[in-house]
Amino acid sequence: MQHRNVIVKGIFAGILIGLAGMIYLSAPAKIIGAIFFSFAIIVILFQGLYLFTSKVGYVLPFSKDYMKVIFKTILGNIVGLAIVAGLIHLTFHAAIQNAKALVEAKLSYPWYASLSLSILCGAVMYIICDLFHDFKTDFVKVVVCMFGIVIFLMSGFEHSIANIFYFFLAKSFTLKTLLYLIIMMIGNGIGAVGLNYLNQVIKKGKE
Repeated sequence: MQHRNVIVKGIFAGILIGLAGMIYLSAPAKIIGAIFFSFAIIVILFQGLYLFTSKVGYVLPFSKDYMKVIFKTILGNIVGLAIVAGLIHLTFHAAIQNAKALVEAKLSYPWYASLSLSILCGAVMYIICDLFHDFKTDFVKVVVCMFGIVIFLMSGFEHSIANIFYFFLAKSFTLKTLLYLIIMMIGNGIGAVGLNYLNQVIKKGKE
């Protein structure tokens, strides 16, 4: 039941990211899309939903059970993203063409550039999640989430789960797409886990 709950919460999170991706692709300006995209992360964190980039930073110390949670989270996220993308494909929404242009640009980067941008995104996502749990005031939590999301989107950092939605929407199902998604997920993990490790070292130093 617990693992099924993880998948359900992962699907819910995936749907929210899909909707956020739609808003981002449809917004008249990048900054507006970034602000509205933050709504999805805010809901995910307040509701305790399972998003890969909000959970991967806490894989250390290593646990087989937690790794199962991560894989089930990814599965749930993908299902949620596929649902939204599938519904959009039943329309003639302009976001589909915008997604194709965005995907073409993302796949034109060298792999190491995508890795670097993914690491930075993972680091920002860890900061958002960690501060969210540290702060007690809901208003401050919302502000932290909003600014954090705006930072990584305006900077062009690579959020692997959001990118899966863009790839689905653009119908980009190639080996190169798969390899880049794996690179982005690894990068998100490196950034989040690395910053979490440094944070733990700092906390131990204060004891």
